[in-house]
Amino acid sequence: MAFAKVTAAEFYALLEGRGSARFRRVLARYEFFAPGGDCAVHHGSLSVPGALPASAVNMLVLGDLSADGLLDLGEDGAECGCFIVLGNVACSAFANAYGKCVMIDGNLEADEIIVNSFEDSALMVTGHLRTYFYHGIDIWAEVGGRAEMEYGDGYCLPIGYTAAAAEAIEPRHDRDASLHRLSFGNGESVDPQDFLDRLKNGQPIFRPLM
Repeated sequence: MAFAKVTAAEFYALLEGRGSARFRRVLARYEFFAPGGDCAVHHGSLSVPGALPASAVNMLVLGDLSADGLLDLGEDGAECGCFIVLGNVACSAFANAYGKCVMIDGNLEADEIIVNSFEDSALMVTGHLRTYFYHGIDIWAEVGGRAEMEYGDGYCLPIGYTAAAAEAIEPRHDRDASLHRLSFGNGESVDPQDFLDRLKNGQPIFRPLM
């Protein structure tokens, strides 16, 4: 799992001309880079058996990324900066982090949950987004393809949206049914850290289906 440290100039150079046309348009819209933060890159696809260590504030994967369990971008207190994947991301659970800009030039598939409700963060997926439960209170994900969410508290928007209220993509089940699908919270809004604590401690986050 070797990430190589690079300079900011090298980081930018690695992005130059890479990725899809949609990714390059999204990249130009955002101030994604954390000035003064260190940078690291992984060349090729990457499979993570457990947690993904924070190798740098700004990280780039030139290939697909998969994780057996929780892919937590706030691991070890890794906040702010950017996390860019030029490929598909697949895991059982995905979590963004406070102040972090995540760009995935491909699909994002998280079998159980996507936790995206972290202040000052952003999540852009040029392909499809698929998950069982999407948690993104006031922090939406922008998606270039389909957004498929069975349950959730939050919504997604298409990349390049112009009317958020009209174009919002909602989970299949409404908010009340979704919150009651959780094994904790008593049907009320849940802090994103509560999801992470339960996932890391091996506690269930959903009620058994009857």
